[in-house]
Amino acid sequence: MKAKQVCKRLNKAIEENKYIYGFVHSAHKRAFNIMTSEFKLISVMSCEHSMAPCSIMLERVENFISLGIEQGMRVIIFEELIDIPQASLAIDLMETAIWDPKPKFIVDRASKSELYDKIATIERCIYKFGRLEGIAPLALRVNILKLNEDFICSRPEYNKYCKFIEMKFLRLIDDLKEGRLKAAAEIAKRIMGFGPGLTPSVDDALVGILLSSVYFVNYIGEKVDEMNILSREVLKNAKDETTAMSLKMLRFAAKGETSEDIRELLMDIFSKSDNGKLLGSIERVITCGASSGTDILCGIYLGCSIMLSKYKVRDGL
Repeated sequence: MKAKQVCKRLNKAIEENKYIYGFVHSAHKRAFNIMTSEFKLISVMSCEHSMAPCSIMLERVENFISLGIEQGMRVIIFEELIDIPQASLAIDLMETAIWDPKPKFIVDRASKSELYDKIATIERCIYKFGRLEGIAPLALRVNILKLNEDFICSRPEYNKYCKFIEMKFLRLIDDLKEGRLKAAAEIAKRIMGFGPGLTPSVDDALVGILLSSVYFVNYIGEKVDEMNILSREVLKNAKDETTAMSLKMLRFAAKGETSEDIRELLMDIFSKSDNGKLLGSIERVITCGASSGTDILCGIYLGCSIMLSKYKVRDGL
C-alpha cells in the first residue's frame, strides 16, 4: 500500500523526528485517524477524499475496516513508512507528493455585485441540494443579506438540533454581526460539540465562519484585528468542548487552512470565476461526509454574509 500525497507540514515533522509513536484514534471505511502526543491527530485517507491539513492520502481506494484497522491499535510513523503491526499493515511514504495546506488568496478579485450573486447561489444550493440533518435549516432562516426572498417562505423546517439551539445560535450570529467577539465565543462554547457527525454540526459551521473571515479580510485588502480575536477566543474554548477531529479543523481554519475542495470553493467565491466552476465546487463540498460538508458550507455562507454586512466593499473590486 502506497501513499500518494502528504501534507507539507506533516512531512517536515516526520523527517525531523525520524519516528512518531501513536495509536488509532478512530477507524472508518475510507479513513482512519492516528493520535500522537507530538502532532495530535493525523488523518490517513483513501484516494476519493480531498487532501487536507495534517493528512496523508493513499494512491487508491481502500476499505480500512476490511483491512482490520481498529481503534486503539499501535502505530509507528517512520520517514519511509507507517507501520500498524497488529493489522499487519504498512503504508509506503517514499516518493510521495507534497501538498501545501496554506491558503491561496485571490489576485483577480470578484466585484461587489459578483460576490453578492455568489452568496445568493450558495444559499440556493444549500436549500436545493444540502443535507439538512444538521445546521442548514437554521442557517437558511438567518438570511442576513435578504437574498432569495422568492423562496424564503418555503425554507426547510427545523430538525431537532435546530429547535434545541435556535436562540443560542441566533445570539451567536447577532454577536458576530455587532463585533461582540468574546460574547460570541462564549455562546459558541455553549453549543460547540452539538449536532450529528464525527465533527458536530455547530463546529463545522464555526470552521466555515473562520475560513470565510480569513479570505474576506484578504479580499477587501484590510487588516482586521478582530478576526484574530475571534479565532483566539473560539480556540480557547474549543479544547474541552468538542471532539479531537473538530479541534484539529478549527485550529487549521483559524489560519485559513482547510481541505483542497473547500479551498477551491473559497477561491471561486472571491475570484472572477464562472458560475459553472462555482457550482462544481459547491457540489464537491456538499457531498463531503454525512452532513459535514453542508454544515461547513453554511458557515461559509454565514461568514461571508456577516462580513459583507459589516465591512464596506469598494465598488472597484
